[in-house]
Amino acid sequence: ILTRVKHYDLDQIVFVIGGDMLNGDNLAGSTTKGTAQVSDLHYYDAYERLCAMTIKAIDILKNTCKVKGIYTVGNHDEVTGFKLAKYIDAWFRNEAMVQVDYQPIARKYLKYGRTLLCFAHDGNAQKLPMIIADEARQLWGNVDTIEVFLQHMHTEQILKEENNIRIQRLPTISARSK
Repeated sequence: ILTRVKHYDLDQIVFVIGGDMLNGDNLAGSTTKGTAQVSDLHYYDAYERLCAMTIKAIDILKNTCKVKGIYTVGNHDEVTGFKLAKYIDAWFRNEAMVQVDYQPIARKYLKYGRTLLCFAHDGNAQKLPMIIADEARQLWGNVDTIEVFLQHMHTEQILKEENNIRIQRLPTISARSK
């Protein structure tokens, strides 16, 4: 990705933490609510690898520009994602180039120029515009467009695009699991 954007003068990269980065949330290997999952690694090994991978990625990114880590609550790894975000915040606590928002709330908002970015794990595409208008009302009037990034279904898809709001699902980097 950095190779594809090297000709841009980036001032900030948003790095989303959580949102089902792990398939399970506990030693039993189940999701936060208890749905059994199949995993290749023991929970501890997976968490250690996830921490190392996230640190390595942010170390690379912070050499390009500031990195804003945003924790989004997932349904598979809600507790683990929060612990990861807190860990990353502590790891980079003395780094001016890295800032982490680890608050465990459903939607996060970031204004960039005249665009409002909304990050969430999931949401109803028909209801989200009104929810965003309510939750981000102080920002709503100062933007021209709103981009909403959802993760839950792990497939790339534009769910809604009208009235200067685009709601899209982001793809996953991993293959489908059992």
